[in-house]
Amino acid sequence: MEEYLAFIDEIGRTIDGNYLYRFDFTKEPETVWGEYFHVIPSIIIPNLQPDKNTLSKTGRVILPTQLQLAKKSGCFSMQDCFDDILPLGFSDIDDEYNIIFRFGEKYNDVIDCLKALGTEMTDIEEISNKAEDVINNFIENIEPKSDFGTILDEAIEEANFKEIMTLRIGEEISFETIKKSLFDGGYENIDFVHKKGQYTIRGGFIDIFSFNTKYNNPFRLSFFGNEIVDIFSFDIMEQTPIEHFNEITIYKKNID
Repeated sequence: MEEYLAFIDEIGRTIDGNYLYRFDFTKEPETVWGEYFHVIPSIIIPNLQPDKNTLSKTGRVILPTQLQLAKKSGCFSMQDCFDDILPLGFSDIDDEYNIIFRFGEKYNDVIDCLKALGTEMTDIEEISNKAEDVINNFIENIEPKSDFGTILDEAIEEANFKEIMTLRIGEEISFETIKKSLFDGGYENIDFVHKKGQYTIRGGFIDIFSFNTKYNNPFRLSFFGNEIVDIFSFDIMEQTPIEHFNEITIYKKNID
């Protein structure tokens, strides 16, 4: 029976700097689904994954360039992949490799594409009768490691942290000052925060997910001009407030 590409996820980086991915396949594309696959944008859902029982095969792929993944889209949902609006994974427009992998591509066509890129799929597993064991093995430590923290991320619970700033309600501070402090502290500016070490600025709001393990949720700071008028932690998926604070301290990883 023919098998079709169903999902792509980034596992991490190889020692020589290439990108490591997991490619999942299915025999019945119409049955592939996953919790929150309908949510727009998909990036706000941490570690989005397909229902394991809808997959038939999975394998590892090493690529010389990073793919933009549908599961990390800031504009679309996974449903848009099924409707052929968005590829599962693709390289940047100006990338020399010009890679595009779409939902529902035939297994052999994917293999041919990989061969043309000078790579192949390895550690291929049939998972029809043992989905839990196989996929859990592939998903283990699935969050990609950023360039500045590959080693520290693996031992984050043991890491030491250094304070970079304290923010208080009623304080006046410019967005540029906050951005500079976060940049110096190794924070990543993205569209929607979903893990520690990220921030985003939208209108009169700043979302920050502190590196410090004391905080299990990101913070949202509301501004009137340069004045902080509200601070609260919020739920990533629901985007709803959890707890209000008079002040918070933001930390960086202490790698000095």
